Amino acid sequence: MKSPFLAWRYGAAMALAASLFAGAAFAQDPAAVNPHGDFRADISCASCHTTSGWQPLRAPMDFDHTADAGFALTGSHRRASCAACHVDLQFGEPDVPEDACGACHLDVHQGALAGACVDCHTTTTFRDVDGLQAHLQTRFPLTGAHQQTACVTCHTDDRYGAFAPLENACDDCHHEDYVLAASIDHVAMGFSTGCDDCHTTLGWSGTAFDHERASEGYPLLGAHQYLSCDACHVTPSLAPRFTPSDANDCYTCHEADYTREHAGTGFTTVCLDCHTTDSWDGATFDHDSENFPIFSGEHRGKWNNDCQTCHDTPGQFMAFTCFNCHEHRQSSMDSEHRGVRNYLYDSAACYACHPRGREDD
Repeated sequence: MKSPFLAWRYGAAMALAASLFAGAAFAQDPAAVNPHGDFRADISCASCHTTSGWQPLRAPMDFDHTADAGFALTGSHRRASCAACHVDLQFGEPDVPEDACGACHLDVHQGALAGACVDCHTTTTFRDVDGLQAHLQTRFPLTGAHQQTACVTCHTDDRYGAFAPLENACDDCHHEDYVLAASIDHVAMGFSTGCDDCHTTLGWSGTAFDHERASEGYPLLGAHQYLSCDACHVTPSLAPRFTPSDANDCYTCHEADYTREHAGTGFTTVCLDCHTTDSWDGATFDHDSENFPIFSGEHRGKWNNDCQTCHDTPGQFMAFTCFNCHEHRQSSMDSEHRGVRNYLYDSAACYACHPRGREDD
């Protein structure tokens, strides 16, 4: 049989346990003071505590923070202690929605960025930020080479993520590049300070400069598109090295090319009659209508598809020979032309009598 003292201790312990597990113990006793402040009365002490003592807490606690407090604990919030948010373990505060991050966290951006924290951050860590995606929320999306630029390159005076808004015109950052441009004197030429009028964010090269408008009628076509400016201009002043009369005047710029290939031939100096702006190769010279027919008539398919078959003196297209294909023995030709007035065993004489390449001319 238990002693009266042990019976008293047992009864007191049972009474204490009964009070701890009463769901509305503090609400029923006006004199009792809830150490956790004013919060839902239907949450039992036993949801978090055990009969062994206030500490340690139950693991896991029988408490749904999402449903009971209206605030889902995700990411790093799961590892935070209760007191980290509920000062002095007063669970009635803070009473904030899930997206009101600023109620607990210092805004290191100092109000410079619009939008909510969750637009860029997650609850896992503040540092895991997709900078490109974050910049899409601003007036200056990062494209081209800007995607490879470190934040401090532009945000030079910012510390700890302040990121004060900057002016976003190209010249605001690249004025020195404009003034000191080595290839073209942008200042002297009066070029626009709107870099994107000619350039892209991929790089300074590969400009989309409107040459036709700037030169008052000379578009860059074909192979001309790939020339450096100094091929035709003195840099950085851009003074022209040549002065063609119009966009079709190739000879003024390409006189050396003509002389090298066509000197003494009598060919037209209008390059576009035979060539295109894409390449010197693939010329479309109309030999049949202008001169001796070699693509039609008696000579069709009879030559080697090479100018040198007949024009065997390099670069001298006025000079030609018939004897690379025709009779090599003069005696045979002399016999065949016996009685022909002014006959000569000479290619020019052949052409004089047979201008269309027919034997019966």
